[in-house]
Amino acid sequence: MTTLYHGTTQKFDSFSLQDSFEGSFCGKGIYLSDSEYDSYKNYAQIGPDLRSKIDSQLDHISNSREVTKQDVLDITDTMLGHHSIILECSITAKKGFVFGGFIEEEIDFELEDNEYTNIYYYIKNLVEDLDSSIEENLMYYYMGEISGKELCNKLRLGCIDIDGEYTTYLALFCEALRYLGYEYVVFPNADKLFKMDMNPNTTHYVIFDEKHVKIDNVFEHKLEDRDEYIEGLISSFV
Repeated sequence: MTTLYHGTTQKFDSFSLQDSFEGSFCGKGIYLSDSEYDSYKNYAQIGPDLRSKIDSQLDHISNSREVTKQDVLDITDTMLGHHSIILECSITAKKGFVFGGFIEEEIDFELEDNEYTNIYYYIKNLVEDLDSSIEENLMYYYMGEISGKELCNKLRLGCIDIDGEYTTYLALFCEALRYLGYEYVVFPNADKLFKMDMNPNTTHYVIFDEKHVKIDNVFEHKLEDRDEYIEGLISSFV
């Protein structure tokens, strides 16, 4: 297995799913990249991923009351940290699910026929009120009018609120893959998917269990523009 990297602004000795952000693209997991540049630029600094998560927390507060300066300071102290760290990692997970590509907003992948419906019903059990169009798509699947891949892509494109927590159907998809025995997922062309500053053909991995990730080396850098970023948040939200 190739060396993988995790960029973070927090210091820790080992990974824990308890510290994984609920609103992440694929839900809870250990997010890794095969590119050290990507990990540093987008995750070990104040990149678009971290900005989006902090904005989401502040937006959530603003939906119920006015955001205060202390709210900004508390959230940035918790989520932003004071460091710029690259963790060099290796993984021991064996059963991986590869998303082959993203073509016209669709995921390219292959599953066994029974796994398509297992994923659908697993998600249906988690979500009491699926969008009616998704229910229709299940009917079309059984009638042979759409493929299993098309059915699961319909799930990927949606977002939902479960018990007050915002999540994506892709996160539920990954949870279903975990249920089916998969240990990680792979996005081979993450640079096209996430539209961030990455080298071409950057690959992302999401590992479902921290026991499958080993930290081999730690490299610390300077966290740039922290104070300026926080002042900008205060100006925007308070």
